[in-house]
Amino acid sequence: WSNHRPGKLEVTLSWSSAESPWSVSGRTVNRPNQPYKPAHMLTLLKRAVRRHGPEIARELGSPGALTLFLQTEDYPNLLPMHAGGRATVMRKWALPVFSMCATADATDVPAPDFTWVQYAESGRPEPWDTARRQIAAAAAWHSPWRERRRALVWRGAMRAGGHAGGPRERAIQRLRRVAPLLAANGVELDVQSVDRFGGGRADRNLTISREELCGAAYLLHLRGTTYSASLRYQLLCGSPVAALLGDETGDRAQREGGGRES
Repeated sequence: WSNHRPGKLEVTLSWSSAESPWSVSGRTVNRPNQPYKPAHMLTLLKRAVRRHGPEIARELGSPGALTLFLQTEDYPNLLPMHAGGRATVMRKWALPVFSMCATADATDVPAPDFTWVQYAESGRPEPWDTARRQIAAAAAWHSPWRERRRALVWRGAMRAGGHAGGPRERAIQRLRRVAPLLAANGVELDVQSVDRFGGGRADRNLTISREELCGAAYLLHLRGTTYSASLRYQLLCGSPVAALLGDETGDRAQREGGGRES
């Protein structure tokens, strides 16, 4: 790999037959920035092994073993900038590395990330399955969609990571320019930054819960500074979600959900 060294976990999968339980073990190659990331990704891998292990064993034969590497940071590992832009260097990198996000110019293989187990930074310390049921129940409790507040709502860290003038800030500035057009169609623009990073301070008067988001008729999704894991929470509300596209960075690895709001 490149000289860029984000958290990596070496995982060995072994089996004796298609019918026998698999052995799953992990070894830290590079320390992660948060210990729960590789732990939760390993949990996801174990779930996948329980579901698909017999089929894989039948295809590959028994006994057998596989070794793979999980990259546990918020951005791809194998980017051109980590190779000085030289394609020859990129071709020499050991592959594959499974990452929780990827971009068109990276050679990482996207894999479901730790937030599918638990994502405390979302404001929901519960396991994802529990949070999903609670938010969906709150959405059902809210008034029918036609009676919801006629507003396009977003809360998040505009300058996550301290990136003043970064992609999120530029996106919101563009959106505010069309606020009169939205108002002419009876839709209030309610986008508020609740920065907690990069020296920013969260304004508790502006924060709202995931359940409260479900009271809005429209929700806004912005891609993350690194990646975004909020989309799945927004979709639970049953309100249309508008994605503002443009020069925002890094889409989520896993296409069925998405992203980091703060």
